[in-house]
Amino acid sequence: METGIRVGVLLHFYQPWWQYEHVLARIADECYRPIFQWVNARPGFAFSANISWSLLELLERHGHYDVIALMRRAVERGQVELFGTAAHHPILPLISETEADRQIARDGEGKRTLGLPERTCTGFYLPEYAYNRDVIGPLKRAGYAFTVADDALFGAQHGYVPFDRIPKVDGLGVFLRSRQWGNAVSWGKYDFDRFSREFPRDIGSWFRGRTGYVVLATDAETFGHHHRHLFDWLLKPMVENWACPGSPVGITPFQKLYEYFGTHSGETDVPPGSWSTEIGDFVAGNYFPLWRSPDNVFHRALWRLTDVARRCVQDRETEEDILKLLSSCCWWQVSGRPYFNPGLMMNGARKALEIIDKAADEATKREGRDAFESLVRLPGINR
Repeated sequence: METGIRVGVLLHFYQPWWQYEHVLARIADECYRPIFQWVNARPGFAFSANISWSLLELLERHGHYDVIALMRRAVERGQVELFGTAAHHPILPLISETEADRQIARDGEGKRTLGLPERTCTGFYLPEYAYNRDVIGPLKRAGYAFTVADDALFGAQHGYVPFDRIPKVDGLGVFLRSRQWGNAVSWGKYDFDRFSREFPRDIGSWFRGRTGYVVLATDAETFGHHHRHLFDWLLKPMVENWACPGSPVGITPFQKLYEYFGTHSGETDVPPGSWSTEIGDFVAGNYFPLWRSPDNVFHRALWRLTDVARRCVQDRETEEDILKLLSSCCWWQVSGRPYFNPGLMMNGARKALEIIDKAADEATKREGRDAFESLVRLPGINR
């Protein structure tokens, strides 16, 4: 490992199963297609990525075969290091281990149907960086050696964030994403000119001349979709400058980071939470506030309905529908942090009722319909 600042750049490529066709087409044009055309046109490693089966299924269904081919080529040539993940982006700490096992297996099965490997490293992408100890069993059973959580709660609990070792919990490595720098990129605060001055200066004062790593992780849609010019203004020049051998700041595959810094690691407590869990949430025991907050009546009503549907596993088709139902996005849409869009939440509610009507016995159907009616009586809901 060369001396200096090593950066794991992790981009999250994902859309929920219900994403509208016209929105997907715009994102593909603004983000996915240009990113992977560029990656395939340049030599060498570019970045690490999570590409969920949920997105790949949408791209195939709506005819974006060229995007899938570009992704496959970049992964096969080692220009993109591919993490494994859960197929339909559930909050893993909020579902059962059996459901987590199914989500992980389905992601790999789906990718293989399109000629992609499940992964090209031993890293697992946790949706929303939502972590607790319950996720360790499914990840280790699936053969993963490390994952990524957010660093804010760890720093508050321990008083520091490690840069020259990787915390381990029950033998599973847990990289810590920089909330400060990940959010700064996500919010479009930087072009590369400013970033290349401020980021090394800030990290250099932290490392104090020692070799270490930083996890810079954000949604892929940041580059070109959420922020129109950020692909050309930040991602491209960052990779072109920092993926070169000998650079004092170097973009490095996570597998290499793990093989080097993992040797210096030991068992360390990593607190439960996600990228959006604040200190006050943690103190209150509200570890996943955007998806299951005890004070959110919409969350409670949707989970009540969802829990009925989860009991209705009947066949492979129903099982797939339940995996989709557990997508994090429907709860996030009514989190109020900052979004409140009950119309999009209803994609999940209608899917739950569809599962119940198709696969449940009469008593369970009555229970499910009662849960659905209770949900749609909440303010702002249009059934």
